[in-house]
Amino acid sequence: MPSTADTYVWAWVDASYMREQALRCTRAARECPHPATSHELEAMGTEWMQKAAELDQLQLTGPIEIVGLNGASEQKRP
Repeated sequence: MPSTADTYVWAWVDASYMREQALRCTRAARECPHPATSHELEAMGTEWMQKAAELDQLQLTGPIEIVGLNGASEQKRP
């Protein structure tokens, strides 16, 4: 069991999944009659698209360096 100092989650989700979620949010926003909910769904769709672009960029640049709360550094592959 990881200690609280080492707690992080690696979710292996690909960019295409994130883009599909973005499209679902956008479609739901267009069909939603409630303005506040529609705006929130649109914002969620935009966030999913941004995360997909970030993941694409991480996959292109290779390993990234993670610096933990204790100052230790380690290499992680996206």
